[in-house]
Amino acid sequence: MAQLNKPNSEVLSISLPAGQLTALSAMQKKLGFSNRSKLLRAGLEALLNEYKLVDELDGFHKVVFVVSHDKHHEHDVDHVLHDFEDEVSTSVHQQSQNACIQVLMAEGNASRLKALYHEVKKAKGVKQVHAFIL
Repeated sequence: MAQLNKPNSEVLSISLPAGQLTALSAMQKKLGFSNRSKLLRAGLEALLNEYKLVDELDGFHKVVFVVSHDKHHEHDVDHVLHDFEDEVSTSVHQQSQNACIQVLMAEGNASRLKALYHEVKKAKGVKQVHAFIL
């Protein structure tokens, strides 16, 4: 049975490991999405909105970053943070088995905060970065 696409839409095929597919299906049911595509679109929209919010910053701002990363790549994250020591005023680090969470309070020129956001996202072992503009 062929599925009709919405106007201006394209079909995108992705490959997921079995564990992620199982988790995605469970999340779809738990959150009440009628299908996985709608759930993935909602997740993608949240990601795009966060990028847009950060990329549209201008002037001086205060931002809280929440970073999750592999314990084994803590040095990679610290190396990035060293390059932004003038912007990061506070860093709280919590370790749990092989994962770490860091909460960073940063303030400064928007161009430096954007660079911090993008560099942390690219650091080896980083799983997630969320930005909250104050």
